[in-house]
Amino acid sequence: MSNPLSTTPVTPSVTIGGVPAAVSFSGLAPGFVGLHQVNVQVPSDAPAGDAVLVSLAIGGTASNTVTIAVQQAWRTTDKATLADTAITRPRATLPQL
Repeated sequence: MSNPLSTTPVTPSVTIGGVPAAVSFSGLAPGFVGLHQVNVQVPSDAPAGDAVLVSLAIGGTASNTVTIAVQQAWRTTDKATLADTAITRPRATLPQL
């Protein structure tokens, strides 16, 4: 494994559902020969769905378009709170000593 990690000289541009995604790493995958890895964060405003398009381009060359499943993001502005979604369990009765 190379140390430090071997990164690409140019950061690729990635979109998920047409929304630009932040790239946190682009380079050789540690422990593999000739395999490049790109780590991205799914944008909070990316569309949700079972087949959301992902595209990547680097150095003027575009990759094949693939699809991923994206679940709707939890937003702190939603009216529901974590307490509203908590599962309630019956209280246990402890034996008297």
